[in-house]
Amino acid sequence: MAPSERSPELRRSRRYPIAATAINPRDRTYCFTDSTIPPATLKADYSLLSCCQRSEIRAPLEKAASKKNGFLVRFILEFSATALGLILAIGPSIAQEKGADNKKAKASPGPRLALTSSAFADGAVIPDKYSDIQPKYFSPQLEWKDVPTDTVSFVLIFEDPDVVFNKSAESATLHWLVWNIPGDARGLPENMPPTARMPDGTIQGKNQGGVIGYRGPGANAAGPRHHYTFVLYALDTKFDLPLDASRADVIKASNGHVLGKAVLVGRFMRPN
Repeated sequence: MAPSERSPELRRSRRYPIAATAINPRDRTYCFTDSTIPPATLKADYSLLSCCQRSEIRAPLEKAASKKNGFLVRFILEFSATALGLILAIGPSIAQEKGADNKKAKASPGPRLALTSSAFADGAVIPDKYSDIQPKYFSPQLEWKDVPTDTVSFVLIFEDPDVVFNKSAESATLHWLVWNIPGDARGLPENMPPTARMPDGTIQGKNQGGVIGYRGPGANAAGPRHHYTFVLYALDTKFDLPLDASRADVIKASNGHVLGKAVLVGRFMRPN
């Protein structure tokens, strides 16, 4: 087989002066034209060619380099080969780094803030002792885990969203409003006293009935069980709010400071 048949495709036409040289990073080829040889486009992946094939490609170029403008042709050849080598060497490294970044971005987050109670399971019926059908009722014990880093305080809101007031879509009966729970706290004990300011700085606001502290659930027996919701927010700040601050005041102060959120739901309705 003739050398021209074994070498990469070479297309010839009339002679041109030196025009351009370029590297195509997509198919890893390079091309050039020179006044001493016909315009040629050499398409070769040097990482796949044998020594014999490389010699066949370089031979006519070396010969042309000895003629007029030969130094420039040799320089272009060497520069093209060097640049091609850099592309082949750096390309896999860049792709590997990009893949690592994508893998890191897709990595699953750590455990989220979780809220539980020893009094009832999530979605279960709230025992009567924690409801307002009792002459004296207690707030349930609550605990949480997987607290976000940099948590400074917690806010707890206990409410019944299964109600409608004044045709409003944002209706809810507020049963308990607590803020400035210390960031190192991991729960609240059963039967929290109805005290506005606790020794550890925790503050209990007024519930829907205008009373400080916890108010037990008491949905009417005529309807289905309501879904009473405890919502815990982990915040990166504490509030300087008055003791009579409303739910809206606490929510507004929380915006922009929430690091995590947990929800515990208990169902309840009065017995027939």
